[in-house]
Amino acid sequence: MTAPEMEAEAVVRTGMIIRGYARDCARLGHDGSILPLWAAFDQANAQQFRDAVQLRSDSYKRNYPDDPYAEQRATNAVVASRQLTEIPAEECSALLDLVGSFNDWDAYMRHVRMTVLGQVKTTFKQCPRRRGGAAGQ
Repeated sequence: MTAPEMEAEAVVRTGMIIRGYARDCARLGHDGSILPLWAAFDQANAQQFRDAVQLRSDSYKRNYPDDPYAEQRATNAVVASRQLTEIPAEECSALLDLVGSFNDWDAYMRHVRMTVLGQVKTTFKQCPRRRGGAAGQ
């Protein structure tokens, strides 16, 4: 993956994780206000999320041309990995504070770069070539 593709992967993963935890907080009765707060942020930044999703999808298609399910498997792994534990009310409170701090896209990106981007960089190899991926080799 190229550096922009890694960042797009991190943007998408962060959104999936936050949305999943927000749903769990509501389902468990800890805090139902996080999901609408996240939905409002998601809607306000819909174009940035769409761009990240598209770049991520294109990257999987280029890097795994013989595996049409690579992107879905990565998505499933992100979603499934966070379902292994039940979250306590205190984590929902922290999530509410976090989502509430996303007053603009830059605030969200600061969180993405401080947390999930590092995980993405350890999961995927960065392409040394300009075009990146299998097509650039």
